[in-house]
Amino acid sequence: MSKVSLDQDLEKKLVKKVQRGDKKSFGIIFQHYYPFIKSYFLQRGVSQPTGEDLSSTVFEKALKGIDNFKWQGLSLSSWLYKIARNLLIDYYRNNERSKSKTYPIELIENVPSTLETPEEAALKNDSNFYLVDLLSTLPEREAQIISLKFFDGYTNKSIAQMLDLTETNVSTIIYRVVGRLRNFLSQKS
Repeated sequence: MSKVSLDQDLEKKLVKKVQRGDKKSFGIIFQHYYPFIKSYFLQRGVSQPTGEDLSSTVFEKALKGIDNFKWQGLSLSSWLYKIARNLLIDYYRNNERSKSKTYPIELIENVPSTLETPEEAALKNDSNFYLVDLLSTLPEREAQIISLKFFDGYTNKSIAQMLDLTETNVSTIIYRVVGRLRNFLSQKS
């Protein structure tokens, strides 16, 4: 079980109730997992409103598909994250297709500058910010695995199931990335 997941026995009871038509039980699942799913989207560069929309879509799909949900030794959150991952892929695919759109200047004239202030630049030198910046340079798959492992607390087995990888592959990726990060940080000190 991860830091994110509910107690597995409670999850099983809630899912069975939802499968029998008890929508209130789905409300408990929604209230618990919604902040985590929303955070998943926001950590991957999606805007707040889009993250909320995508998160709601995850739970809409989950409610529609919960009758087909089968326990396979993993938590319900693994299933929800898999739905979220697929939605995110679809979102970025669709976003790529619409990149050629142009917008009137009136819509963007009051957009705040994206340039760093001196205070922000100083904060980036702090070790916590430095590590976050370093993690953001990782390829998407590696960043996702590290995030699921160390920030969300998932096991290698759960991560492998979510990302359609072998558990050995996940372990190897984690080992190599952590080694590279450790090596890079030791060179900076």
